[in-house]
Amino acid sequence: MIKKLLDSSWFYYAAAALLVIGYAATQIKIELPARDHGELADIRKIAEIEDLNVVFILIDTLRADHLGSYGYERETSPIMDRLAETGIRFHNHVAQSTWTKTSMASLWTGTYPVTNEILRFGHVLPEEATLPAELFRKAGYRTAGLYRNGWVGHEFGFQQGFEQYVRPSTATSAAAVERAKNTPHQLLGSDWDLTTSAVEFVTRYREDKFFLYVHYMDIHQFAFEEDSAIFGSGYEDAYDNSIHWTDRNVGTLVAQLEKLELMDNTLLVIAADHGEAFMEHGNEGHAKDVHAENVETPAIFVLPWFLEEPRVIEELTENVDLWPTILDIVGIEPVDETDGRSLVPLILGEADPHPGPAYAHLDRNWANTRPDNPTIGVRTEDAKLVWWPQQPRHQSRYYYDINEDPGEQIDLHQDEPEATAALVELASEYLERGPASWGASPDSVEVDSMKLSILRALGYVIGGE
Repeated sequence: MIKKLLDSSWFYYAAAALLVIGYAATQIKIELPARDHGELADIRKIAEIEDLNVVFILIDTLRADHLGSYGYERETSPIMDRLAETGIRFHNHVAQSTWTKTSMASLWTGTYPVTNEILRFGHVLPEEATLPAELFRKAGYRTAGLYRNGWVGHEFGFQQGFEQYVRPSTATSAAAVERAKNTPHQLLGSDWDLTTSAVEFVTRYREDKFFLYVHYMDIHQFAFEEDSAIFGSGYEDAYDNSIHWTDRNVGTLVAQLEKLELMDNTLLVIAADHGEAFMEHGNEGHAKDVHAENVETPAIFVLPWFLEEPRVIEELTENVDLWPTILDIVGIEPVDETDGRSLVPLILGEADPHPGPAYAHLDRNWANTRPDNPTIGVRTEDAKLVWWPQQPRHQSRYYYDINEDPGEQIDLHQDEPEATAALVELASEYLERGPASWGASPDSVEVDSMKLSILRALGYVIGGE
C-alpha cells in the first residue's frame, strides 16, 4: 500500500500542494513554533507516551564540522542548528567507517565492523541479525524506510523489519538540481523526492504510531537547488550549498510534523554515516582513510519537548551507541550482542565518560576482490591513532594529540612511542575480537550490471583489481 502510494504520479501533485507552505517556510529564517518545555530528567518518561513516534534522519556524507552548531562559521544548517539548540547534541561523535554499507551495518546493529563483518561491496546483513525496525514492528509501530543510496538496498539486507522499504520514484526535474560531482552515471532525482514521500507518510499515518527512516543523499552528490546556493562556486562551496539544501528538506519535514501536531509525541534523531575529505590528508571524498574529516559526524536528538538549555555531550560517543540509546528512550528491549551502549545515563549525568576508545574501520579493498587490507582508527578523549597493519612499520601508524591538533595534522608517533604503542595494542585487540553469533562469514551477493551502474553513480570505482 505505502509503496503504491509513494510510487504513484498523482501523489506528487497532491503532495506538492501540501508542501507549499512548508517549503516557503524554509526560504526565510526559521523560527521554531512555540512548544512545551520540559526537563532533561523527563527523558525517562518518553516511553510512557502511548502514541510515540520515532523519525530517524540519516544524512549521507555529512561531516560535523560543517554545521553551525558544531562551530562552522558559515550558516549552512540554520534549521538543524535551531533543533540542536533545544535538544541534545553529541559534540565528539565517531562513525564506524567511511563508506555507507559498512557504516550503516554498524549503526543499525550497534556493532563494530569487526563484529558484524560487513566489510566488502557484496556483503549482506544476515537475517539472523536483529535490526531496530523489526523491534518497532513487533511493538506495533508502522515502519517505513525511504532511501536513495543503493548501498542500503534490499539486496544487502537493510530492509528487515520495514513494512515498506522504498526508493521513491523520481519526481524532481533534473534541471532543478545542480550537481558539482560529475560521474559517468548520475543518481536521478533529488532529496526533495524523499521529503515529499516522508511528508505524505506522516500525513497518512498520523493517527498511528510510526517509525520512519529517511536517508538523505544529496550531500553525497554535492547536489542542491539553485536558491540554496549561497556559498560560491568552488568544490567545497558546493558541498556547503548541498548541506544548506538538505537542511531545507529537514525543515520541510519538521514543519509538517509541527503542522500535524506530531512533534509533541515524536522523538527525532539526526545522524550521518560518514564525512567527506577536502585534501586534509591528501585525499578527496571518502572510503579511503579514517581521519577526522571522514569519521567525525553529527548526532542530534530532538525530544518531544524543548529544553530551555541545550544538552551538549562533550564525552566521546559513537554511531554504535545510537540505537541502544533510542531503544532505551522509547522503552523497547535492546538488540542483543551490541558493542554500543545506551547514552541515557550519560545524558542525565549518571554515568562516567565513555569506558573505552571509539573505533573506525575501513577495509581498503572493500570495492574489489583482493585480500583484506584494514585501516583502523582508535580515538580516545585526548589522542587518535590511524593504523595500517599491513604497511611497513615506519609508514603504518600516525598518532595525534587531539587537544592540540583536532584536525590530525601533526603526526607524533616518533615523539610519543609509548602512547602510540598503547593505541596500536588496542587496535590489535580490536581486530582479534570474534564476530557476533550472526556475523561470521557473511553471505555475498552478485551485483548485477544495472545495480552496479546505480552504485557507480555514487562516484565509486567498484570491482576488478
